[in-house]
Amino acid sequence: MKTITTLLATALFAAATADAKPLKVFILAGQSNMEGPAGVKTFDYIGDDPATAPMLKMMQGADGKPTVCDGAWISYLTGENNFEIAGKLTAGYGSMWGLDPTKPGDKIGPEFTFGLTMDAALAEPVLLIKAAWGGKSLHTDFRPPSAGPYQLSSFQRENYPKQEGHGIPKDFEQWKLDKAKATGHYYRLMIGHVRKVLDDVKRVYPDYDSTQGYELGAIADKHEKVNQMRYFLDAKHKDHPNADGHMTEEQKSAYMKKYEADLITPAEVALWKRGASNAGYHYLGCAKTFALMGNAFAEANLKMLACTAAHVDAGHAPHRRTTLSP
Repeated sequence: MKTITTLLATALFAAATADAKPLKVFILAGQSNMEGPAGVKTFDYIGDDPATAPMLKMMQGADGKPTVCDGAWISYLTGENNFEIAGKLTAGYGSMWGLDPTKPGDKIGPEFTFGLTMDAALAEPVLLIKAAWGGKSLHTDFRPPSAGPYQLSSFQRENYPKQEGHGIPKDFEQWKLDKAKATGHYYRLMIGHVRKVLDDVKRVYPDYDSTQGYELGAIADKHEKVNQMRYFLDAKHKDHPNADGHMTEEQKSAYMKKYEADLITPAEVALWKRGASNAGYHYLGCAKTFALMGNAFAEANLKMLACTAAHVDAGHAPHRRTTLSP
């Protein structure tokens, strides 16, 4: 199964006065790597490498205990029974399998150093909303509504009922029912958790100033909302307009035009046009992203070439080059 570690660096920026310091909210979601299996007992190992020793100083105090962050908070949904643990960010918000669900455990995921780094870099307080469960897939478990329902390929429809073996359901009709039920389940849990936290931020971050307000600052997520709404209209979703199917194509188009205009500001439209030229799975076709990739690739290869040159200068034979035939 492909590893899914999705960091939605979706900062929610408050629509507040210029003097206010709005709460910055980041959503971290995924499966086992986002849960985090790294034991606190391995922290000291980080200090053995001079390159990572400074990070260890950030992660723990002079007494050797994990840092408790004064400027960052976390709410974490996880576990077989979908329990939440929350509080000031510290170590222990990693994998919780087999541990006491009422308090942080003894492992970390990416959330610990991510939150510490964000807190150090930002003047505003930081809130992390984390939702992670091991062994899940983007294909089924985290499938968003905009992806539509799970669809069997023509090959599966034709051959699954005739075959037996690993991965082939014995009861094909029951398998389809189970698949439909499982599709998007953890996506819905994740979205529900985000909404629960944001509906009552003070429950997690007691000093939150509700007068500041906030809005979803990531433009890509606003475009996703637009796509979702179109799907809801076409699917006649019971909680959205056109639940009874009365809207014509022209009416749906008019509704979507207004919905998008109300959601995405002209400035955001202009910014999107400046930086995007493709779909999200290609990093929006943003030249800035690909330029940084190319630069990073070049720097990495230059380091390897320098190592090879030093190897030859030391009197060793050059590394053998391999040509891959088509």
